[in-house]
Parts: sequence; C-alpha cells; structure tokens
Amino acid sequence: MSPPSHGAPLFTRRPSRKARSLTPLAGLLGVVLITNALIGLFGLYYAHQGTVANFAELDSLTVDLDAARRARGDFKVQVQEWKNVLLRQDEPGALERYWDGFRARESATRRTLEAMADRATARGGDSTSIRALLDEHAALGEAYRAALAQGKAGNAKAGLAFDTHAADARVRGMDRNLDGNLDNLALKTFAHAQRRQKEMIEEGQERYETLRATAGWGLAGCILLVGLFLALAVRGDRAGR
Repeated sequence: MSPPSHGAPLFTRRPSRKARSLTPLAGLLGVVLITNALIGLFGLYYAHQGTVANFAELDSLTVDLDAARRARGDFKVQVQEWKNVLLRQDEPGALERYWDGFRARESATRRTLEAMADRATARGGDSTSIRALLDEHAALGEAYRAALAQGKAGNAKAGLAFDTHAADARVRGMDRNLDGNLDNLALKTFAHAQRRQKEMIEEGQERYETLRATAGWGLAGCILLVGLFLALAVRGDRAGR
C-alpha cells in the first residue's frame, strides 16, 4: 500500500450540524434585507411620483388663477377701449387706434380663456363653464362690431358722420353679465386652488400612513419568519445531539 501524497489532506472536515443549520438562516436574512430594501425603494418611488403630480397640478392651478384674473382685466380694458371709440371717434385717427386696442384686448381675453379650457381638459376636469364664457365673449364681440357699423353709418338727419348715440344704445350694458361671470371665474378658480391644496396635503398624509403601515407589516413579517426559522434550527440542532 503506497503512502499518501504530501499534497492531499488525510481527513476532509465536514461542516458541523450547527453550521449547516445556520447556512439557510444566512440566506433568509439576505432575502429579508433585500425585501426591506425593495419595499423602501418602492415607497420612495411612490412618494416621489405623488409629489411630482401634486406640484404639477398646483403649478397648473396657479397659472389658471393668474389667467382668470388676467382675462377679467383684459376684458375690462376691452370695454374701456370701446368707450374710447365712442367718446373720441371725432379726433383724427382716434377711431382706428382705439378700435385696434379693442380688438387686441378682445384677442387677449379669448386666448387666455382658451388656454384655461385646454388646461382643464388636460387635467381631466370640466371645461364647460369656460367654453360657455368663450361663446358669450364671441357673441358680445359680434354685437360690438354691429354697433360700430351702425355708428359708422352715421345720421344724415342729424348731420353726424358717426352716430355715437346709436352705437352706444345698441350694446349699452351688454358687458355687465360677462364682466360678472369673469369675476366669478376668478373667485371660483381661487377657491378650487385652495381646496385642491388642502386635499393634496390630506393625500400626502394618507400616502405616508399607507407606506408606514406597509413597511411595518413587511418588517414584522420578516422578523416573524426569521424567528420561526431560528426556532426550527435550534430544535433541529437539539434533536441531532
């Protein structure tokens, strides 16, 4: 019988029963750590997405609030430009200048309201009331144009090249309803922004509570599993002695 070579061990040490029982435990602990890390990452992503969405909506609502106030201001200037047409039309070049100012403010009001309606639709909201204001504004613009044409027709009997009285009588007071509706739009937009801000705070608190509960239950479950496996490992170790 030849002697064993110097490079080969005489005995191969087998891992103890205790070491063998702790190996799965180490794997389980790794799974627990990875699971908790994934829960934490999901929680961060969930909170981040909610915060980004809330900031985007708040930004849109702030833009709408400014737009509602701007539309109201532009319309008031539009009406004032019409009054300037009536009061100063006899000055050289005044009629065309003030009428151009009227049309510029009219376009600005329309663009602002259209943008508000588009943003409301993009948010999934109801833009019906804003569209109704656009229709009312367009109809009023046609009335002003008809009044201007009537004024330019003049009054031959009175010897007037521009009949200010007839033009004024045709649209007198017609702006009041739209003016009030634009005031209400600004007030409603402000109230809606305040309400949504409060709701977002409550939604953020609800997300926090949900994440805390999920993380707590996940951690409790992991601890329970580790404890159960430890108990089984200890029992198996005692039984093998």
